[in-house]
Amino acid sequence: MSDFAFNFLSPSAPTSAPTSAPNSSPPSSPTPLLSPVEYIPPSNPLLPPSSPHPLYPSILLVNPPTSLQDLPSTHDLTEGFEGGHKTWESSVDLLSVLKPHPNSSILELGCGTSLPTLHLLSLSPSSTATVLDYNLSVLTSITFPNFHINNLSPRVKFFSGDWNLMEGFWDVIIMSETVYTPAKTLETYNLLRKHLKKNGTGYVGGKRFYFGCGGGMGEFCRQIEGEMWEWERRVFEDGESNIRDVVVMKWK
Repeated sequence: MSDFAFNFLSPSAPTSAPTSAPNSSPPSSPTPLLSPVEYIPPSNPLLPPSSPHPLYPSILLVNPPTSLQDLPSTHDLTEGFEGGHKTWESSVDLLSVLKPHPNSSILELGCGTSLPTLHLLSLSPSSTATVLDYNLSVLTSITFPNFHINNLSPRVKFFSGDWNLMEGFWDVIIMSETVYTPAKTLETYNLLRKHLKKNGTGYVGGKRFYFGCGGGMGEFCRQIEGEMWEWERRVFEDGESNIRDVVVMKWK
């Protein structure tokens, strides 16, 4: 696996949300400040244990670890690690909203199992993706294998680290369950504004409220109201869990 580094001299995302679309033309290809994490296909021909997704059986997902003890001793996770190993409800919600984006560059931030990107690449055979998770051990134990067993890894670049250190512009940006505090809600907005091409599409999924934490899709929608966006919200309510929303947004 190749070396990777963080550029800590890069400015972080702005602390307040800008109110207009960027004026500069995006480059032809993304140029991240983080170095990609090299994916080396396993030499063992046996694929890791996996199961079809119950609602989307054409997509295989590796069986996640059930505890920290099931991970390599070099993992970089702490208690609560299931954030990156679990496929959250909003990731599944996104699959019913995503549409094909042919010949597009796709970015998923906080990817974890990366179910939405797996689905979108299957809908868009001519597109490529960049996925990032903060934890390297999530990439190696979950994200890499998921793309490998679905024969999609050659079309993907993998990154680990702070998403504020990414640079570049993408046609499609996907973020799921990233609005769980007020600070993360604003950060989600700023990342979309920073990286979404003028004619691009952003997909954000999450719970309406995160009780005890603040944030949520309600606050995110208030953030983009009155800004220079065209957007629509799809509501998911099953009567058993928190109300969830998926917002699809474009620059006006």
